Amino acid sequence: MGTNIARRLVEKEVPTTCVSRTGTRPVHLENQPWADKIHWNGGDATDPDMDLVQSATTVVTLVGSPPMPTWGRKSFDHQVHKNSEANVRVIDAAQRTGVKRVVVMGAHIPFPIRTDKFGYSKGKRLSFEAAQSFADISPEHSAVVLQPSAIIGTRYNPDGKAIPLDTFLGPVIRFQRFWPGWMQGLLPESMVRVEEVARMAVHASLSSTPYEGCFTVISNRQIIAGPDQ
Repeated sequence: MGTNIARRLVEKEVPTTCVSRTGTRPVHLENQPWADKIHWNGGDATDPDMDLVQSATTVVTLVGSPPMPTWGRKSFDHQVHKNSEANVRVIDAAQRTGVKRVVVMGAHIPFPIRTDKFGYSKGKRLSFEAAQSFADISPEHSAVVLQPSAIIGTRYNPDGKAIPLDTFLGPVIRFQRFWPGWMQGLLPESMVRVEEVARMAVHASLSSTPYEGCFTVISNRQIIAGPDQ
């Protein structure tokens, strides 16, 4: 997700900094000329570099982990932590350094697991509330939370090997068209492609309308429809 968003920002000639634990460009981007225009920085989202955050106009935070079940208190707390603490601290750093807009990667969570008893759901809720509080600071502050369903596309492992999720999940997308209406609230919404989410995240980062001075939640269906709808 991060590199898809970064590429679109570069195409729009927006100065972009990507922060990761390694601080280096991913292996699969070694031969991508656009990646030369990215500032690659090392950092820990749970302990944000305040100087780095202060230089930003908009902060996009994408930290999270898959919605896996948890067994026991330790794994539950870990799931909450992975989906909340880093995002909450980045949002707090943006507030303290004067950044006026944050874009947060949330999630569409089906009704059966939309509960604090599920660590993933609780973590996403805490990130959501942090974004909402950020937008409430003043009329100049904006926060956008994207809520995609399951995201498909091509992932890459640390060695740069491609993992085409479409191969495994494409048949599920085709099957979703035949779900009866009563199932829509119980099962994940239509899967969304990583390019569609990235396009909406960039629009939320740069466009003044309708996001400026607002707290905005963008649903999975809105992501699929695109920013012009």
